[in-house]
Amino acid sequence: MAEGKFDAQRLYDMMVEYFGSATVKATKRELEDYYSTSINRDLRTYFQMLDSRVSELKHAGQDREQMMLMQKQECFILANNFISDDPLPG
Repeated sequence: MAEGKFDAQRLYDMMVEYFGSATVKATKRELEDYYSTSINRDLRTYFQMLDSRVSELKHAGQDREQMMLMQKQECFILANNFISDDPLPG
C-alpha cells in the first residue's frame, strides 16, 4: 500500500477498544520480555512478534489460552489492516 494510506494509530486504537487496554498492554509487555526488545507503538513490530510468538506456542503445544488470545489479536490486525481515510482499500 502507498505510504500514508495505512492508519496504524487508528488500528491500534481499534484494538484497544475491542480487546481492552489491559490486554493489549499485557500482550505487548509479554512480547517485549520474551524477545528482549521494545515495541513502543509500532504496530508492524507488534504484529511480527505476535505472529512469531503464536507460531512458537503452537509448535510447542504450550499455553493454549495465551496462544488463542494472541491469535485473535493477530486476526484482528489482518482483518483491519487496510483501515484508512482512503475509500479505495475498503
